[in-house]
Amino acid sequence: MGGTRCPTLVLALTLLTLVAACSDDTATPSAPASGSPPVSSTATSTSDASAAEPTPAPPAPAADDPGVPDDEWTRRSADDAGLSEEGLASLDEFNTEIGSHCFVIVKDGELVVERYWNDTDPDTDTPLFSTTKSVASVLVGIAADLGLLLLDQPASDFITEWQGTDSEAVTIRHLLRNTSGRRYDFLQDFDELVRAPDQSAFAIGLGQTAPPDTVWFYSNSAIQTLETVLERASGDDVADFADEHLFGPLGMTATLTRDGAGNVTLYSGIEAGCLDMARFMLMVQRRGEWGDRRIVSPEFVSEAIAPATDLNNAYGLLFWRNADPPWDHTDPRRDRSTRFWPQAPLDAYMASGAGDQVS
Repeated sequence: MGGTRCPTLVLALTLLTLVAACSDDTATPSAPASGSPPVSSTATSTSDASAAEPTPAPPAPAADDPGVPDDEWTRRSADDAGLSEEGLASLDEFNTEIGSHCFVIVKDGELVVERYWNDTDPDTDTPLFSTTKSVASVLVGIAADLGLLLLDQPASDFITEWQGTDSEAVTIRHLLRNTSGRRYDFLQDFDELVRAPDQSAFAIGLGQTAPPDTVWFYSNSAIQTLETVLERASGDDVADFADEHLFGPLGMTATLTRDGAGNVTLYSGIEAGCLDMARFMLMVQRRGEWGDRRIVSPEFVSEAIAPATDLNNAYGLLFWRNADPPWDHTDPRRDRSTRFWPQAPLDAYMASGAGDQVS
């Protein structure tokens, strides 16, 4: 993580979703958050703590739901959206103080608030670091929907380098849950991986620490191996796959960066703006629907944003949830009843990255 906090926030009021898109010249572009996603006080301002756990069914559109945005968003006034001028002024002050680059609020598919600072505008794409992981999750879900892979399929069916090793039984679902048991340490993930000319090869070459589903590690290296899974399963470049099946259909201008060997850095490589991530999270909120088009199955989305493992109640399939994660990863005595946002719904979820990128 860099030393400058420069978040950009997008809030979807119907979901309690914040998106942060910030450029930090002091940060290493490939370095994602190391555990707890940064949470601002704005995350609790529009929610009801009595909300129930998530359900598979898509939320019912509002009666005046405009559908999905095309090149231009349908706009709604803050007053019509039930937002106070005092509250928005407080948010502006907060975002100015912490060095935000943009802040967006979307309600029922309509753009309510759009703010920019520090010489950015709607066309500015900046590194969003580990929010990339949630995008990677959806890409894997799309590949599963297309019949290119199964979540419970051994990743070694595609990462043939693992065949005959202790990692042969690691499934794609294990990688999405961060319960693969692949070797992890902080220096490896935040220095060695980032500096490796071929990050996918580096990640694949690491050994196994524990059997799958016995430990939870926030492992960038393990997640990077999904780049190889997607490429070999689809027979396509991962960035091209994302453009065809996700970014293009949603109208996103986002791009995915590459390492020195040309591999997409799938754990931390997206560059996008607030409005791009608002589109992405609006699609997630609607359980994979985008107008009359299905981007990813509702079953996958519902699983991705729900608790994926008892080892960490705050994590789904590369999405963070509104619970307090076990930072020591393995202590079974830890109280899992607390939450990131005590006043927020239990089913709140987010994509998060270094520098206070929150979606």
